[in-house]
Amino acid sequence: PFAIFRYEGDEEAGFFKQIGSALCYTLATVIFFGLVIGITYTFLSDASIPIVSYSYDAAVMVSSTGAAVWTTVEADPQGIETSLNIDVSFPVYIMAFFSFIGWIFFLFFGGLGLFAIPMDLINDFRYRPKKKSQRELMNNKKDLQAKAGELLELGQTLKKNQERAGEETGFFSKRRAESKLNRDRNKYKVAVMAFEKEFEIYQIEENFNASNPIIPFLKLLAGIVCFIVSLIWWIQVLVAAVILTNGFPAADFLNNMLVSLSEGSAAFVGTAIFAFLCIYLLWAVIKGNIKFGLKIPFLFSLHPMKRDGTLMNSFLFNLWLLIVSSIACVQFVTNVFSSYVRL
Repeated sequence: PFAIFRYEGDEEAGFFKQIGSALCYTLATVIFFGLVIGITYTFLSDASIPIVSYSYDAAVMVSSTGAAVWTTVEADPQGIETSLNIDVSFPVYIMAFFSFIGWIFFLFFGGLGLFAIPMDLINDFRYRPKKKSQRELMNNKKDLQAKAGELLELGQTLKKNQERAGEETGFFSKRRAESKLNRDRNKYKVAVMAFEKEFEIYQIEENFNASNPIIPFLKLLAGIVCFIVSLIWWIQVLVAAVILTNGFPAADFLNNMLVSLSEGSAAFVGTAIFAFLCIYLLWAVIKGNIKFGLKIPFLFSLHPMKRDGTLMNSFLFNLWLLIVSSIACVQFVTNVFSSYVRL
């Protein structure tokens, strides 16, 4: 948290002011999570495991020589659904606590990312740069110049608003000004990223003969492969976690294949496939994070990952998101691949 707050701070402020601000935010974060974890552990540290209880009567008969034992069991075929309560240790509770937080990100970002990965690759092919005439290039250039001027004016306005926010004296008025400034800053980031994307396409179209025409088709191929992988994931989730028959998965699907591979001489192939599916799921979480931030910038801080253009705070934030989501991801894959990971 300290490093994230340090790089999220005002760049125009002095070094010691940045350090002091980061320390204050870090201390507040530690106190907040310490109180939440301490209070919830006191009242919510019981694990309730659902079980089915069966009652039976047994009569044991032993022969006079002791050579044979006969057991007669009269069992109640109707089990009673109940629960087994266990007090968990503090480390286990910490894992459950952050797993709960990770599930929030995992559900939103993972589900969105499974669609976004193949669709973005396919859309890169659909909207690939095409060869244009000089007149079309000139018109595009004029449009980009006009948009650049608008962004420059917005940037100047944002800078003035930042100075005004720094002049606020009251705590609540200053927090409101900073909150509004962050929303405007996120909207500005979205506009700048959209402009950079258009400018990159313009540069490729301007030097179309020097570009590699195979790359869009490779993206199309990768998009089709990723679409198949995402579809396989959705089917596995449906048959192994959503559609249940008497509490058991409706179908094994990938479980059978992975178990068969693990029992044969090609066990490493099953391990590789399982690892690829897990890494693909984590990739979907990161992809969903970026797409979600782009769609709702005024509710979520935007931290894009871009080659040769990623800020340190974005690296740290996405790393934190990956670590927290990985806990929920591990719990999720143990559910949908219960047969394969049984040991």
